[in-house]
Amino acid sequence: MELHLPVVQGKVSFPDLRIEYATQELEIARVDLELATGHYHAGRLSEKAHAGFQIYGRPEDYGSSVLHFAMFSNIWDWELVKLIEWHRERAGT
Repeated sequence: MELHLPVVQGKVSFPDLRIEYATQELEIARVDLELATGHYHAGRLSEKAHAGFQIYGRPEDYGSSVLHFAMFSNIWDWELVKLIEWHRERAGT
């Protein structure tokens, strides 16, 4: 059985949750989800983002009623914080 787990910096990354489904063309597609708590540090979030996981946060951990995080990039050597700051500068926020 092939699990199709991503490898980041030589380590297999395991998502908190994986959803597998069949597309209209009857091909198997996957979505990997990660729940980021207030205890996550930038390095762990960076690893999960580089693995292509969709990252979500709990409102009680971040003081907001709704939180959804996702960061996709082909810039592999930047830490997540630097990548977010770069994106915010480009977006003007």
